[in-house]
Amino acid sequence: MIGGAIGSLFAAFSGIGATAYGVTGIPGYLTINRPLVYTILLAISGGVGFVLTNILYKEDPEKEDPEGKELDSLDEQSAAAPSIPDATVFTTEKGTVTAPVAGTVIAASKIPDPMFAQETMGPSIGIEPTDGVVYAPFDGTVLMVFPTNHAVGLRSDSGMEVLIHVGVDTVNMNGDGFESFVKQDDVVKKGQKLLTFDRKKIKEAGHPDTVIVALTNGAEFQNITKAA
Repeated sequence: MIGGAIGSLFAAFSGIGATAYGVTGIPGYLTINRPLVYTILLAISGGVGFVLTNILYKEDPEKEDPEGKELDSLDEQSAAAPSIPDATVFTTEKGTVTAPVAGTVIAASKIPDPMFAQETMGPSIGIEPTDGVVYAPFDGTVLMVFPTNHAVGLRSDSGMEVLIHVGVDTVNMNGDGFESFVKQDDVVKKGQKLLTFDRKKIKEAGHPDTVIVALTNGAEFQNITKAA
């Protein structure tokens, strides 16, 4: 539009005219009375439009191909293809608990924290995460969210209580790299986003990013099956 306006001003001052009504551009040569001046007019209009477009036009970052740029963190890489996990990690007579994060399930004995490895908090499993999002493993209620946002406790509608703890010794990070999207007493649905965590920051702080899931009221159940 700006290029066309500047071209029109040039046309007005140069006294260019036409012998009939019609379109501009190349077909305009059929009616224009000064072809050389008209050529200059088109060059001005097109040139201004071309230059201003290159200066002012910016790509929408949300529409850029994530594969076409280097990602600065593990969380950004996983955000390119988010997936809500659906694997079952606990089965009891009152229902199931699905994995709250995407990743590889490991046995409690392999969790790099003695307390959770010995299942002090109840039957436990670990997950080596592939992204940095924690989802609700069932429909239920938020019992508590740690002030540092690295852990959350939940109770299912059927009575199962779980603690989801992100990383080992990550309480020492004082919340850096963690964000909560729920608060105590919130009602949540299975698959709802609860927390996010920056895996890169956890690694830089020297902590394992293993996500621990503990069935804290496991003593109330007769039959418990774990994924690992």
